[in-house]
Amino acid sequence: MNAWNPVRSWNSVKRHVKGWNAAQFTALLKELYDSSTESRAFLDARVQLHGGGGAALETYRQRVIEPFFPKRGFGKLKLADARKAIRDYRKATGNMAGTAELLMTYVENGAQFTHE
Repeated sequence: MNAWNPVRSWNSVKRHVKGWNAAQFTALLKELYDSSTESRAFLDARVQLHGGGGAALETYRQRVIEPFFPKRGFGKLKLADARKAIRDYRKATGNMAGTAELLMTYVENGAQFTHE
């Protein structure tokens, strides 16, 4: 396998995988799934969206709530983490209703944090 080249474009990757069979794609997806929690969350959300499950939305909802009200200790208001969770969900699913729900969760938890 060639060394990673940051100049590569999507077209060069596409040409490289064009002749792959289903087993090779499955192996690549497995490696991506195991490579990071972000990749895992993205793939889970994409699969659950098409499967009708709502567990992905709940996972992202917890990522939005965590900066305000963590399970332990006090909220550190890492708002960038909450906004990133919303962006990641939108990119993974394209589900605008779920994205709007996460945005409302963000606003509601911000207001509750301010009130408390």
